[in-house]
Amino acid sequence: MDEDGFIYIVARKKEIIKVGGKRISPKEIEEVILSVPLVVDCTIKGVYDDLLGEAIKATVEVELFNKKDHIRNEILQQCKKRLSLYKIPQKFEFVDKIVIKSTGKK
Repeated sequence: MDEDGFIYIVARKKEIIKVGGKRISPKEIEEVILSVPLVVDCTIKGVYDDLLGEAIKATVEVELFNKKDHIRNEILQQCKKRLSLYKIPQKFEFVDKIVIKSTGKK
């Protein structure tokens, strides 16, 4: 919303994450993670990394929070099968609920 009260619908802050000079689409990674049973929702974003410039962080909403270690292993197996090695998230955060802002964005 701007200072005049007009609301603008926008997409991701960044559509591409650059990891070690390679361009990565967050949407591709999200599709793989969402295919894992017990995963309710997820978001992918780039976070600062000393070595690569950016690293991939997955925030994952799960049905059974007490099984997050098992679900993380399942996610990694699916990512290894379906994604190039440099597209696999380096960091994970598991949450009970992904917060959606009033704009409808994660």
